[in-house]
Amino acid sequence: MNLRVLWPSLILLVLASCLRSGGPDSQSGRAQPRAEAFSLLGAPHYAGPPDADLNKLESDLKEASARLAQDPDDPDRIIWVGRRLGYLWRMNEAVQVYTEGLAVHPNHAAIYRHRGHRYISLRRFDDAIADFQKAAALIKGIPDEIEPDGAPNVRNIPLTT
Repeated sequence: MNLRVLWPSLILLVLASCLRSGGPDSQSGRAQPRAEAFSLLGAPHYAGPPDADLNKLESDLKEASARLAQDPDDPDRIIWVGRRLGYLWRMNEAVQVYTEGLAVHPNHAAIYRHRGHRYISLRRFDDAIADFQKAAALIKGIPDEIEPDGAPNVRNIPLTT
């Protein structure tokens, strides 16, 4: 590859990473909250408020958590709590929920898949690949099925399976 061609793209990537990464608040001297993830270049990224209605997302998480508390071993309820955390950009918490769920359901492909997606958000690509490979092995030979959306798209058409 020609580095002269890649150089402008690398500069833009670094600048974008720096702009998004946050840092100490120079006005107040307050420390930033713990980074949610790190860029491929090591810059910290902080979860910001989602574009959607924050009150609705928090309410949905509270409801999903209450349902999980009623039946803590239900894999679908585990998945929904993780998904609701993900919609709030609380990816590390979502990974923890899925990891705890896999301790109870070590052969549940969907939990591996969802955790793999959160690992991508956290830039933990090797962990994501391992989870996707495990999910693929577990799901092999099982017919594909549409998954309900927790954050529907504009056309309200579920896109994930």
